[in-house]
Amino acid sequence: MDAQASVESLPTSAPSGEVSRIGWWVVAAVCLVLLGLGLYSYLYEHHHGGIATDMRNPGYGGAAWGLYIIFDIFFVGVSFAGFAVPVIARLFDLEVLRPVTRIAQLLTLGCLLAAAACVMADQGRPFDAMAKLPRLARPSSPFFGTFTMIEAGYFFSGMVFFFLGGRQDAALLASRPGRLRWLYRWWASGYQDTPSERGRHRRVMFWLSLGVLPILVIAHATLGFVFGIQGGRPGWYSASQAPAFVVLAGLSGTGMLILVTLGVRWLFRLHDRVPDAAVGWLGNALWVLAITYLFLMVSESLTATYASPDADRALAREIMFGHFAPLFWL
Repeated sequence: MDAQASVESLPTSAPSGEVSRIGWWVVAAVCLVLLGLGLYSYLYEHHHGGIATDMRNPGYGGAAWGLYIIFDIFFVGVSFAGFAVPVIARLFDLEVLRPVTRIAQLLTLGCLLAAAACVMADQGRPFDAMAKLPRLARPSSPFFGTFTMIEAGYFFSGMVFFFLGGRQDAALLASRPGRLRWLYRWWASGYQDTPSERGRHRRVMFWLSLGVLPILVIAHATLGFVFGIQGGRPGWYSASQAPAFVVLAGLSGTGMLILVTLGVRWLFRLHDRVPDAAVGWLGNALWVLAITYLFLMVSESLTATYASPDADRALAREIMFGHFAPLFWL
């Protein structure tokens, strides 16, 4: 792929991508309202304590893990597609995915920051927790390895991948007049877009993609192991948790990427730069992942209801036919 085609994947380079002023201000206003509501809620909790979220020790009328951890798992899972799509596009030279790779990378970085914020908020006193982390952390804990690998290592890998992958586009944008020209020059870091540099850029990104690929699987499988190795938790203790987490991360991440891509395409008027073929490819990946996850879930459910211990069998029946059945089948 030549350099000019590469820069076309950037929303900032699209001549027809002038944002609708009304649409932009509506989106910005909604985001500011949600941000203000979130800050108010967090300050309320910080003043009254974590009990404001109804989190308590098990057996005292509440839940030990609340929405913070739920959303942490969700955001980490969504970040999977933002990494996987650019990696697959590089390794297999899929031109159809080129227009959505930058959107996918930004989605990953934003979701990882949101996941880190959830972990920090769950501490109750985040700044005090960070100050005591080097002294009181337990490296033997599965959570320690998972969160350091995902929140720190995963985010760092994403930043490196995003920075190096954008040097070619930044060099082309730096050659054009504009207010952000200084930023693009810094980002290009001396890249001149010569034929030899383009070849080296492709080779570097290929090997970097190859190195990132196992990080994707290991990070999300480790998160599944955190739940799967807890023998005292009926419904969790299972060898299928790790592969299910990887598949479910790809499923939720691909679905979110489709929604974000459609939103960005509409907001920046990029229908000519982000074709339907790119969204269609993501849609095909979505239903394949959905069928795969349904197979894992059905296998787990049949095993749990047929020949599992009494506690697991009772939990499975409660989920599928009892109090939680409407949520499960929905």
